[in-house]
Amino acid sequence: MNVSKPTTLCAAFQETAAVDPDAIALRTVGGTTELSWREYSAQARLVAAGLDSLGVGRGDTVALMMANRLEFYPIDVGAQHVGATSFSVYNTLSAEQLSYVLDNAGTRVVFAEDQYVDRIRRSGVPIAHLIVLDGPGDSDSLALDEFLARGAANTGFDFEATWRAIQPDDVAT
Repeated sequence: MNVSKPTTLCAAFQETAAVDPDAIALRTVGGTTELSWREYSAQARLVAAGLDSLGVGRGDTVALMMANRLEFYPIDVGAQHVGATSFSVYNTLSAEQLSYVLDNAGTRVVFAEDQYVDRIRRSGVPIAHLIVLDGPGDSDSLALDEFLARGAANTGFDFEATWRAIQPDDVAT
């Protein structure tokens, strides 16, 4: 029997999620919050659709500036599923350091906790889309719920074709 191995992180994720969708994929310390593979996969799909609705795709960069939290993983994997390169930003960086990191990466989208939004704005880097995980959006940002609603409304997005177009040599993170 010839069993092929997944050649991309997206294919490996999809294969793993399909093995036992009800198994726990992610759990917070102490087990207060858990995500099954089914939930994790659904959230990653919603993030991918949300990113697509913002015009984010293959080769774009997506920064994540947050403490250790469950939302990191579906956002990171969702970005990978549209071919974007996601990366973590140290929470301790000053506005000047953020300026270098975000500008150097050509960052299009930043997902951040509310406590970091002012520092990101002080960096002076023009970010196309700032998504706030735990606070309200404003005229220059979207709340996470608003972003996810955009993803849910993006009915023309072909998730399967998009993640299947990812190549083994594409940058993931």
